[in-house]
Amino acid sequence: ASQVACWEGLMSGTFSVFRERGIVTAFEVADSLIFNFDAIEGGRGCVAPDSLVRIGGEAAYQGPDGFYMFNGHTSRPIGNSRFDEFFYVRIDQSQVHRTLGIADESRKLVLWAYPSIDGGGLRDEIMLLNWETGEAALVRNLPIQAWAKVLRVGFTIDQLRDLGSTID
Repeated sequence: ASQVACWEGLMSGTFSVFRERGIVTAFEVADSLIFNFDAIEGGRGCVAPDSLVRIGGEAAYQGPDGFYMFNGHTSRPIGNSRFDEFFYVRIDQSQVHRTLGIADESRKLVLWAYPSIDGGGLRDEIMLLNWETGEAALVRNLPIQAWAKVLRVGFTIDQLRDLGSTID
């Protein structure tokens, strides 16, 4: 099986590598070019490299069974079970690795575009998740170019629901 390596980035002498089946964190040893590598999580990792979104000192990512927020030490689920279940029913299973994520930190939103079962391989649906409240929305048939407008103009979850449909 392939291993996905997603670099979360260098922060204060540490960085994390998100693999398909685990997360490894490297810690700098005493102001040198030597790092210790520790397997932080095994069995669950990032299944779509472009789903990884940095949010402050944390990273949101798509795991094999849902969405998570990683704080450098542990991951916690951020998609309520309905969000995760709905996503994995809607995504084209042969295209899971093509999920693309963007964060809107001011609104506490992560947007994930993905190829749906009806999309013919195109990223034709966008799921939005407020990582604080757990509120979610689905936007269908919104061209990927419209993301810039959504992020620039600003929409609430309720306004985005009006563009598409809800998970409820």
